[in-house]
Amino acid sequence: MGRKILVYAPINYNIVDGSSIWLQSICRVLSRLPDTQVDLLAFAAPKDLFEPLPGLNRLWMPSHAIFTNSGFASLARGDVLQPKQACDALLILEQLEDYDYIFVRGSEAAFEIASLAERRAALIAYLTDVDDGLLWDTQKNLQQVKRLNHIAETARLLFCQTRSLGALIEHLAPAASTKLSYLPPMVPDEVFQNRSRVQDQPRKDRMRMLYAGKFATEWAIEEMLQVQTEMGGDDSVIDLHVYGDKFNRSTDGFIDRVKPKLEAQNGFAWHGAVSRSEMLALMPSFDLGYAYRHTSLEASPEVSTKLIEYAASGVAPVLNRTPTHEVYFGHDYPLYANSYDELRSVLTRAGKGEIDLAEALEYVQPHLAPHKMSNATTRIEQALQRVEPFPVPGRTAPTGRRSLLIAGHDQKFMGDLMANVLTKRDYRINTAKWPRFQAGGEAVTDEGLKWADTIFCEWALANAVHCSRNKQPGQKLIVRFHRFELTTGLPQQIQIGNVDAMVTVSDHMADHLVSAYEWPRDKIFVIPNSIDTKVLDRPKTAHARFNLGVLGALPKLKRLDLAAELLIRLRQRDRRFMLHVKSKLPWDLPWTWNSPEQFRHYAQVFDMVRRNHHLRGAVHFDPHGPDVPQWFQKIGWILSLSDVESFHLAGIEGMASGAVPVVAERPGADQIFPSQHVFADLDKAADYITEKVSEPDTLQDLSVSMKNEVQMYDKERVMGMWMQLLKDLDAI
Repeated sequence: MGRKILVYAPINYNIVDGSSIWLQSICRVLSRLPDTQVDLLAFAAPKDLFEPLPGLNRLWMPSHAIFTNSGFASLARGDVLQPKQACDALLILEQLEDYDYIFVRGSEAAFEIASLAERRAALIAYLTDVDDGLLWDTQKNLQQVKRLNHIAETARLLFCQTRSLGALIEHLAPAASTKLSYLPPMVPDEVFQNRSRVQDQPRKDRMRMLYAGKFATEWAIEEMLQVQTEMGGDDSVIDLHVYGDKFNRSTDGFIDRVKPKLEAQNGFAWHGAVSRSEMLALMPSFDLGYAYRHTSLEASPEVSTKLIEYAASGVAPVLNRTPTHEVYFGHDYPLYANSYDELRSVLTRAGKGEIDLAEALEYVQPHLAPHKMSNATTRIEQALQRVEPFPVPGRTAPTGRRSLLIAGHDQKFMGDLMANVLTKRDYRINTAKWPRFQAGGEAVTDEGLKWADTIFCEWALANAVHCSRNKQPGQKLIVRFHRFELTTGLPQQIQIGNVDAMVTVSDHMADHLVSAYEWPRDKIFVIPNSIDTKVLDRPKTAHARFNLGVLGALPKLKRLDLAAELLIRLRQRDRRFMLHVKSKLPWDLPWTWNSPEQFRHYAQVFDMVRRNHHLRGAVHFDPHGPDVPQWFQKIGWILSLSDVESFHLAGIEGMASGAVPVVAERPGADQIFPSQHVFADLDKAADYITEKVSEPDTLQDLSVSMKNEVQMYDKERVMGMWMQLLKDLDAI
């Protein structure tokens, strides 16, 4: 057997819910990988499991003889194998089986395995329990973020469900950017076949609605039963069929209230529990799927497996309007409900035939293919091939594929490049993490240099100095230069003759590198930063034309003071103007807060905001975080007033959202932004803003033109530039 994977997930698969369905699915998908053996380390003893976990070579129970005297519970009494015990079990199993990987779900289990120095198996972590609450700098959150960073730095591969969750993980743990792949909820391929077999069959006169899952307060079960009763019960225009028998524990009397109603079956049918395969076979015979939830769950960046099953089966789900759901079902999906009144209205209209359900599901169809298990198998195999054979001692590397080493201290800007270029170039990828930008990563880099065909240094710092002096003949070296490097003495130590491509973001920066370091111009390549224009293009709020935005206010050179001065000038003319600042604050970064110069600057700015009557109540500080597209919906003017910038991504992102840039005159500004939006002083900027705000139609046209202006920075075009550079270097 060429590849051995041990799976561990703290999931009780006796309870049929989304988690246990995921466990069934991942075992099935992993077992379909070429030349792969899949074993499962049990979390709970199987009792009333409806279906065996498919694809397993072996199910390791803690009652097995090899765990004798280990102190593990037998699990027969309802005990479970907690993550710390799973670490002990892994070390015992590694004496019998040479596992290449341990695939774990959840941050707690991933952290415990990541901290297990004695293990031989490489860690693959599937992360689900990361949310934007971690953006708040509480002591508890800081500890959790530290643990997340440890996982990201230690794991060989990371998976998560959605790109929005991936963006959050990369934001909190930059090392994840080179290791992260997306693994959305997995649905058997035959579900799509089930739909095709019944789609032409005539429906009954009455609409049929399905609920399948567990019973919990947050799942709005009481609302489902209430609306069915109010719509007429047995005389309702919708037949409701309920499947499932598992109740979440609660302290609010939920079970006592709901279970008698289910047993009474007044106006609906409760069928109890069925296996997943039976449910999937029944699903295409329904018209609607009940997926409405309490508003407390609307912030989740994940999409429910049940939603994908419904849509793949031709069942139109009734669900909350959330950013994640809009990605799948579109903005105009007619079955959204965010309150009980909306829920009743939607179901009434659907029951009367006022909603074309087939048309409603058209938008989601292109989004379903990635959820097929066959596609999940391909995605995981591709991710594994990027890192193999590095985790397996003694395994011979396949020939014909180039190996890439990524070296650097901070990889937060690598996400798009990793997802859209490096994986498509079919490299085998490994990383050399530097603990700081000055030094410390030499040893791990030297190990990587032994096998790498291409070396990518993110930042032109000590990593680039070391690689330029130690690369081997025939190896290609690419270095990406940002702007921070100019404040250090490291770039001039780089042996530029050994660098094949020094990449920077603008012509202005390229010219500066030539003059500052006397580097040959033909070594320097200009590839701008990339943006996702489609994600940023969202409708503006009604008041956006009066809202100025600053995205990133640290350090002092970002000139938050000038933003406040501009707001004063505007509010002297119209008090509807506001300033929104989305940024970390100076006390969040010790090097800023502990610098006397930086401290004085921000103390003066905050004092001005507090004392000036034009500013009081008009400056809003929004939390630093990845929800930038949503934030830009309220921003009509994006400020770029910095003393110096190599590019200023925030300004370009603002333009992609339709915000109009207001840029301070500085070297290179007119090479990035339209010259008519670069101002020599604040009075001229205030005059321009006031004039355009008084002409809403003109301002709207200007907003559209800004979106068109930045299409050159769309990630597809920029990633194409990277792809061509790598292709050219590989051919040399």
